[in-house]
Amino acid sequence: MSICNRVSTSLCAAALLGALSAAPAWAAPTVTLSGATDVAPGGSIQLGVSASGFTDLYAYQFDITFDPTVFSATGVAQGGLLSTAGTTFFDPGLIDNGTGTISFVVETLIGAGAGASGAGDLALLSFDAIGARFSSGSFALTNFLALDSALNPITVALQGTSVSIPEPSSLALALLALGAGVAGTSRRVRRAEGGAAAGA
Repeated sequence: MSICNRVSTSLCAAALLGALSAAPAWAAPTVTLSGATDVAPGGSIQLGVSASGFTDLYAYQFDITFDPTVFSATGVAQGGLLSTAGTTFFDPGLIDNGTGTISFVVETLIGAGAGASGAGDLALLSFDAIGARFSSGSFALTNFLALDSALNPITVALQGTSVSIPEPSSLALALLALGAGVAGTSRRVRRAEGGAAAGA
């Protein structure tokens, strides 16, 4: 090979490597469990299982784990992403508040055609806060399976969340103390007035 050809080959290889290094890295679609970050004791929250970055999502299945000493699952509702591509079948899965699991939440398109693309909600989960004050519980997505319209698996990145039953704020505590002080003063004034009336 001549020096000229060797130089040309080296330049081509360098250009190719530069183009590959400049190309953006492929990012897997993401499924995220998110919603309220705190809830009052005895209150209710709704968490969303949302998807982003998908192309041709035809079907999915997942489980949820949570702390059953802090939260109690009350329901699972269908999200709207998959239905943008056609008619769907949705199964809300099985809730077990004893073990802290929601199992086999499933949705699939029906019939031939491309799957859904883009971003949106897959499912909405409802929980009651049953734990004592000042506690928190984690929620995790597990056993997630996504398929495209050719029934090939789609690699997905999963993100869970944590929800707290927070300590009352210092302002709330100050207001409670102020209310207790006002009530105590009022009772003392009424007792004093009653004693003066009796003496008269």
